[in-house]
Amino acid sequence: MKKRYWIAGASALAVAAKLMLRPRDVEWEQNRQNVFHAELSRFADVDGVLVHYQEAGDPSAPVLFLIHGFASSNLVWSKVLLDFAARFRVIAPDLL
Repeated sequence: MKKRYWIAGASALAVAAKLMLRPRDVEWEQNRQNVFHAELSRFADVDGVLVHYQEAGDPSAPVLFLIHGFASSNLVWSKVLLDFAARFRVIAPDLL
């Protein structure tokens, strides 16, 4: 078997292991200082699961819903969240 297939397989296993071993929940108050724009953070209960999201902007403005990619978080929007909030009501959830 080619070396690149072994490397790809090992990489996939490493990613799967990391995702499976991450904490199921995070203590919010102990980690608040690590979150960009923590004052904009909210939580919603979705079918018994606590989902973190950030919301900013005028509630009467058009809604801009920011979705991050796979294995990411709403942290990817931290540099543009407030810029968008000047014109829109921005909602950026952390996907499960």
